[in-house]
Amino acid sequence: MSGSQFRNPAPDKKSARAPGRPFRRKCRPTIHVEPKYGNKFAYFEFADPHGAQIIRHQFQAKVWQLDWKLQPQQLTDVTSWPASFDKYRQGESQAVVVNDQFRELAAQVVPEGEDPLTTMGSIMDYVIRDFQYDHGDPGSCKPKEPTINWFPPPAAPCRLCEPLTSRPMACRCRSLTRPIARWFIRLKTGRRSPRTPNKPKRGRAGQNVHFAPVLGRLDRSCPATHNARPMNARLIFTALLLVLVSQCVSRADRRPNVVIFLADDQGWGDLSLHGNQNLATPNIDQIAKQGASFDYFYVCALCAPTRAEFLTGRFHARGGVRGVSTGRERLNADEQTFATSFKDAGYATAAFGKWHNGMQFPYHPNARGFEQFVGFCSGHWGNYFDPLLEENNELIRGEGFIIDDLTNRAIKFIEKNQDEPFLCYLPYNTPHSPMQAPDKFYAKFDGVEPEMRNRDPRKEDLDMTRAALAMVENIDWNVGRVLQKLDELQLSDDTIVVYFSDNGPNSWRWNGDMKGRKGSTDEGGVRSPLFIRWPGKIAAGLQIETVAGAIDLGPTLAELAGVKFEPKKPLDGRSLAPLLLGSRDTPSWANRYLFSIPIHKWRNVSVRSQRFRLDAGGHLYDIGGDVGQRKDVAAQHPQQVAAMKRAADQFRAEIREQMEAEDRPFTVGYAANTQLPARDGKPHGNIQRSARAPNCSYFTGWKTADDKITWDVEIGQAGKYKPIVYYAAPQEVVGTTLQLRCGDATTRGKITAANDPPSYGPERDHASRGSESPVKDFVPLSLGVIELPQGTGELSLSAAKIGAAGGPEIRLLLLRRVK
Repeated sequence: MSGSQFRNPAPDKKSARAPGRPFRRKCRPTIHVEPKYGNKFAYFEFADPHGAQIIRHQFQAKVWQLDWKLQPQQLTDVTSWPASFDKYRQGESQAVVVNDQFRELAAQVVPEGEDPLTTMGSIMDYVIRDFQYDHGDPGSCKPKEPTINWFPPPAAPCRLCEPLTSRPMACRCRSLTRPIARWFIRLKTGRRSPRTPNKPKRGRAGQNVHFAPVLGRLDRSCPATHNARPMNARLIFTALLLVLVSQCVSRADRRPNVVIFLADDQGWGDLSLHGNQNLATPNIDQIAKQGASFDYFYVCALCAPTRAEFLTGRFHARGGVRGVSTGRERLNADEQTFATSFKDAGYATAAFGKWHNGMQFPYHPNARGFEQFVGFCSGHWGNYFDPLLEENNELIRGEGFIIDDLTNRAIKFIEKNQDEPFLCYLPYNTPHSPMQAPDKFYAKFDGVEPEMRNRDPRKEDLDMTRAALAMVENIDWNVGRVLQKLDELQLSDDTIVVYFSDNGPNSWRWNGDMKGRKGSTDEGGVRSPLFIRWPGKIAAGLQIETVAGAIDLGPTLAELAGVKFEPKKPLDGRSLAPLLLGSRDTPSWANRYLFSIPIHKWRNVSVRSQRFRLDAGGHLYDIGGDVGQRKDVAAQHPQQVAAMKRAADQFRAEIREQMEAEDRPFTVGYAANTQLPARDGKPHGNIQRSARAPNCSYFTGWKTADDKITWDVEIGQAGKYKPIVYYAAPQEVVGTTLQLRCGDATTRGKITAANDPPSYGPERDHASRGSESPVKDFVPLSLGVIELPQGTGELSLSAAKIGAAGGPEIRLLLLRRVK
């Protein structure tokens, strides 16, 4: 393709201008400058007059070698654009208002003697005019928010092949042209450019669109584009300067992305890296080999407490987490999560998986720092294939195996936010029961005798072991998919990757000879793998023997990312960054204690120091030489026992108020939708749960008009609500009228259609699900509108009219706030 195709046509009379004078439209870009994320950033925002795009440039102020110490209140916002595209076409315009600080800043990057506003405005005018729309009338284009994709500088200096001229450069040096060409292609398409910068591309409406090297112009076969005009050399110089200077920004100075994997019920021993020959986990192992691994990392005995400690940096009992279901799993609303700090610092934040720290707002993940959430908020789920999930508090249906689906969504989030710092949290829900796995993963273990067994083989359920191993290998495969995507997007070096689990294994299986399993406060119940990778910052293969816990991860990630995480309540955790980065100023870790409690016997405190574990019975074990806790050494170390007992007594006294607090009502009206599942309700009369474990259960057994279901609630906002119940009922139950009452307010709805689906889930299990409930496909029934007063009360669902066949089965009550 010849370079002549990219040369500007001669200007017509309408676009003629004096030589050397930059082209100026009547409608100029809006320019706005402010510090960003608490650092000294020069931030330029250029608004498209059509309102279809916003093109943003961010450069660190030190790139311009400025000592810029302006405060946000010293800066003035900039206005304004014509109100519509029609006004723009008619030539109506408004003046651009720019503060003195921007004039001073712009002067640093514009050739001497030129007007900074005119030159920079003309460059962006050129970009907006020529790299704007893919097809059709500009006013009909769908709004997008493309971002600039800056590339690292070439390995060797580049000599320009041609001098600057009044036409676009035709530089043939690919080491320079490719980044610049890709920059402009990025502005137009929102995607990475092909390897060859001038390769033809097909527009969305079918037009051929060509890109010239460096500042090449578009092929004008697209009827929607404006007429091309010659470009001033001054504009070319300034554009090149902006691109080249931006390439000098060190990757080390950019905020890192963060990806966190949290497995559910995976033991320390469920990894090939730790010596388990029953399975292979190459991708998880790779995180440790390329980063740091902690020999003694501790979590809680059960799921919800670990998640609370990880999110807040505080022991879970301080934050009100005193159970795993029926509302006792909720993290107090006044606790601050590190995710909130990352969000406030400008990170895109998302969680995909099992939340388990509260469903209703303000306990919901969308209210705890995560802008996007896909998954479920309960402690466990009844089916892992095409399951019922929620996305930002709206019910959806999952696609395929749940871990694969959650990973697909996380990858899309990473792709979407690759040009800005992001926090991606993947709290997987496996290998928690029910023991389901895709056939391609289970086939490897079906009927196979494991080589390595639990230290007491008589306790081991081999069906559970086989299923758990298959589920862990599925996790490993999905971890590999995320790591591969980071590589493809060239984000690996800029991303901190964390992997850990929430408690010990959920069955008796090989776990490195440790005593205990999930639910226990012995080593096997609370010791978890922890791997942290950050290439170029954390040394590959680093092994850390210092004891650490889930409470340390929030402060650690905040410090590594340069994010301010200073909650009003004191932290129990401390940053592990000095250990990870090899700092000489590593603080003393002597006499540090980590505390573990069984959730239903919270007075039985177990204490872990760097060397010893004191269990709730007063037995002392030297863990370094006795990981199996076989030899009590309390008699040999009486002073150590006394000190650890005093620490346990003090901790017990500090958490007593929260652990003995009355149950909190379930909050309603703090968001547009409030879900009140059967898990949070109380059955009365003949009604009972579909299984002993409440989390994914539904209510069944409704027989008489005296039976009812109640929810203790706190109405946060008085007003009208639309209640919707999700029910299942055979034909004989059609005609039943359900009534919802709160105080004196009532509303009713009649079942007019049968919905009698079979229960399912257990047929996919590879081991007994124990107390887990099967699932059904429930359908919604509107109960009209009810006006709820602010304050606490009881919602009661009863049958105003019921036949001999009894009432329906109930899975969920949904309340939609009427605007």
